[in-house]
Amino acid sequence: MQNLIQSDIFFFITSVAVVIVTIFILVMLWYVIRILKNIKDVSEMAKSGASFLSGDLSEMRKKIKKLFEAIIKTIERKVKKR
Repeated sequence: MQNLIQSDIFFFITSVAVVIVTIFILVMLWYVIRILKNIKDVSEMAKSGASFLSGDLSEMRKKIKKLFEAIIKTIERKVKKR
């Protein structure tokens, strides 16, 4: 009879422990999912920012190229005049 009571207590404590561990794991997974969603959002923002920056740099490169072409033409004209 004593063994039966001890086994009932053991199974009750084990069941409670399993429930607590399961709840803990679910809470941790919920936080991990939230963190991963935030990382995804930050990644998308960085991606769109990089795309925007790429476009700006492309425009700046074209303007600098035009400026240097104008400077080279000016220098060539001055050299031809001599």
